[in-house]
Amino acid sequence: MRQEISSPDSSLGEAPTAELIELALRQTGDLVRAEASLVKAELEENALGAIVAAVNMVATVVLFVLTVALNTINTLLILETNLPTTLLTTAGILVVFGLVAAIAGIHMAPKGVLGRSRERVAAEIHHIEDHAS
Repeated sequence: MRQEISSPDSSLGEAPTAELIELALRQTGDLVRAEASLVKAELEENALGAIVAAVNMVATVVLFVLTVALNTINTLLILETNLPTTLLTTAGILVVFGLVAAIAGIHMAPKGVLGRSRERVAAEIHHIEDHAS
């Protein structure tokens, strides 16, 4: 989708300044529209991946925590501990799992959003600067 900037030919050298400015603005507009389209596609791709990962992580953590909580309650009741101790122990375990899941979610969140777009824009700017001088 990237369009190369053609080298200046003799017809551009003879063109009036107004036409050259109009041509530059048109090409800049085309470049901005193309870049916006690429950024949108990259954001959609990142968002979909993040949503799928988040849903899978939440489902896994919920099932795991429920399993551990129920097994803890069963174990403590089998050992004939009193009910308040059982409930407090289970609540403590759930809090720890919640904190672990929150920390894992923070570390798994995408951090390089629009990284490819930034690189493309920097390369385009460098390319334009090289050809402008």
